[in-house]
Amino acid sequence: MDRRFAFLIPPHFGDFLAGFLDAEAHLGIAEMNGGTSLSCFASVKVRDDETETLEWLAAWTGLGSLHAVRARARRRVGRSAGRLGAATSA
Repeated sequence: MDRRFAFLIPPHFGDFLAGFLDAEAHLGIAEMNGGTSLSCFASVKVRDDETETLEWLAAWTGLGSLHAVRARARRRVGRSAGRLGAATSA
């Protein structure tokens, strides 16, 4: 890690982020451009009462965007942060 930016990361943030993404995220790799390149992404869905955590995370990291998602049968309305940290490679 570049030590110039170490002061920006709160202690134990990595532990929190790993646990949060492990519990709430879908990590994926999708083909793009007819299969000539790949896109890596994380999609996170949480209930409305947990939206504040997702808003904080998106604001703090500067990654992703939030979208309201309609509830499916027997599920609560929630928020989705799509394509957090999307990166492409050729």
